[in-house]
Amino acid sequence: MSMGILIADDDPIFRTALVGRLAASRPFEEVWEAGDGEEAVLLAFKLHPDLILMGLTLPRIGGLEATQLIKSKLPGVRIIVVSTFLDNVYEQAARTYGADSFVGKSMCWSFPDRPQAAPGEHFQTRGGGEDAPARLPSGDSSTDGRCSSVGAGLNDHGGTAFLEFERGAPGPTGHVNC
Repeated sequence: MSMGILIADDDPIFRTALVGRLAASRPFEEVWEAGDGEEAVLLAFKLHPDLILMGLTLPRIGGLEATQLIKSKLPGVRIIVVSTFLDNVYEQAARTYGADSFVGKSMCWSFPDRPQAAPGEHFQTRGGGEDAPARLPSGDSSTDGRCSSVGAGLNDHGGTAFLEFERGAPGPTGHVNC
């Protein structure tokens, strides 16, 4: 099964670093980037990603409002709100606006180098191999326009949340704080 991910964050350095870190594992073939909430909503409606990593504080349209707008038209897309603010108030607000999960940005640097499949499972990617092009918004210079097939594990609860999303399981409960 092929999968795509949208990374929506106002920090181009964070986005670029996350794309690079995600490239170490393989369940996502396509990765898109958005620098603000409005762009995230437009790209989500156009591209129908399987998973969105949504920054909490975004320009033009905030991450919570963008989450709500996307979920109203694409209820099946999984959205993980990513924030440096780890207070339960933010987690509850994210869930109220429709987010499937809430994690701290520090968690993004805790991805394993390779995803771990559950016993008896394996992961498939769309063709294209390691040089499959990423589809980025036109004019985006935050990457060189290409990346490897991407994906990642996410939580420290003995699982890998992105891979659990691929299998249709619910996201991690509560926020993850490293």
